[in-house]
Amino acid sequence: MEEKERSIGGLWLNEEKHYLRGFVDINGEKKYIIIFKNHYKKDRQPDYRIYLQKPREENQEEITSDEQLPF
Repeated sequence: MEEKERSIGGLWLNEEKHYLRGFVDINGEKKYIIIFKNHYKKDRQPDYRIYLQKPREENQEEITSDEQLPF
């Protein structure tokens, strides 16, 4: 299986604000996510937290490449 066939999305690092942002494709549906480091980690909690981003407004363009990312 080729790398492109196994890929289900992509993430971009915002080094200034220390988070990852991107998308995952699940069963043909693109979900936009944002990932933050868990600074309040205790015991067996995860190192990072993944959140679904709020739905985009209908008039906002869909991001299709890293050239379109706002950071």
